[in-house]
Amino acid sequence: MADDAISRGQPGTPEEQLTVSVRRAQPLRSLFRLLRPHRAGMLGAVLAFVVKDSPVWVLPPVTAAIIDIVVLGGPLERVWLWGRSRRRS
Repeated sequence: MADDAISRGQPGTPEEQLTVSVRRAQPLRSLFRLLRPHRAGMLGAVLAFVVKDSPVWVLPPVTAAIIDIVVLGGPLERVWLWGRSRRRS
């Protein structure tokens, strides 16, 4: 089987496939070439990561706004209704 692949110009063993796919001059392009068969799975993983971690990205600004309200002596209702009160001002 490896002889057939080599005669068609395709490497047969996994080591030969890696040496053909990976080029030192273009490491990022080589990475994309190696991940090409797994594009759908990688896209799904990235989307799942964004959905899973997005609350963590929003937490610091929300916490800072709540701390500002409390430190400035604002009404406590603004703490509970932070999103609604921020849109008014």
